[in-house]
Amino acid sequence: MATRGQDIVSLIKRQIEEFGGDLALVDVGTVVQVGDGVASIQGLQGVGSNELLDFGNNVLGLALNLESDIVGAAILGDANAVKEGDRVRSTGRIIEVPVGDALIGRVVDPLGRPLDGKGSVETTGTRPVENVAPNVVSRQSVDQPVQTGIKAIDAMIPIGRGQRELIIGDRSTGKTAIAMDTIINQKGGDLICIYVAIGQKQGKVAQVVGSLETAGAMEHTIVVTAGASDPAPLQYIAPYAGCAIAEEFMDMRELVSSGLIDIDEWDQLVGRLYQMDDLDSVSSFTLFGGMGEVAINQEEEIKKIHSAVGLGLIDEDEERALRSVVGRDPQQVRTLLRQTAFA
Repeated sequence: MATRGQDIVSLIKRQIEEFGGDLALVDVGTVVQVGDGVASIQGLQGVGSNELLDFGNNVLGLALNLESDIVGAAILGDANAVKEGDRVRSTGRIIEVPVGDALIGRVVDPLGRPLDGKGSVETTGTRPVENVAPNVVSRQSVDQPVQTGIKAIDAMIPIGRGQRELIIGDRSTGKTAIAMDTIINQKGGDLICIYVAIGQKQGKVAQVVGSLETAGAMEHTIVVTAGASDPAPLQYIAPYAGCAIAEEFMDMRELVSSGLIDIDEWDQLVGRLYQMDDLDSVSSFTLFGGMGEVAINQEEEIKKIHSAVGLGLIDEDEERALRSVVGRDPQQVRTLLRQTAFA
């Protein structure tokens, strides 16, 4: 009996000596307000800008507005799953997207999660969604052409690698068709193409992917999509994710431009900025893509109205109604813009 007691004591001593655990400090906060896909969080003292936050239930957030006691975060998931009083943890990771050759031929969301049912994407690295652009001095001039495959365009409009080109037109006039022809025309070359679909229906994206597969163009194409049913913040980061993926190929292959980026339906992105009420925190939003460039200055109410008119989001009567309250009630301008843009 004594021997058995000694064995138990020695076992306990050994377990105490071998006991150990990894301790980690985690910044935890509490949701105090939720609305329009944006959560206000109190208690996150060490969070950084563009850091990913964990709301639980497989819902992530993006820290955007950092104040002394409140952090404003865009919810990258189901906003209905986030309630006041929920606990939020900081991850210590700046928002990033998987990059590498494994993405070629795949359809992914802006966070790199596969949407094509072909299994997980086995990438070996990641890249921050937002990077500091190289300065003008270090950039090489545009000296390599890119053919669209459309003789009229190739004969009259010079397009080169590293160049930004805006395709403007009314709805259903063939803007996407030009981009698709350009992607298909790169078959057999060394140009990696990235198609970014913002706020489009899943059926339309499926048709585009089907057309690319039929033409054999998915062998050099990556599709990044944030559909109409996805949260506004996820659509907001879609073009940044597409550019980050292209920049990785540019660095890997030591070429000035090794990717063609088609950012489709960028007017949907502007609408999502209105929906997120990102008019005061972002004074100037600039989107640079391989085939699109848009600069929208929203510092004054009149410029917001000009943007909405130019995008066809409001008609003449709505424009007059908005102009009547400019300078008197900025909050009413923002409310009317959101109502008319998403009516």
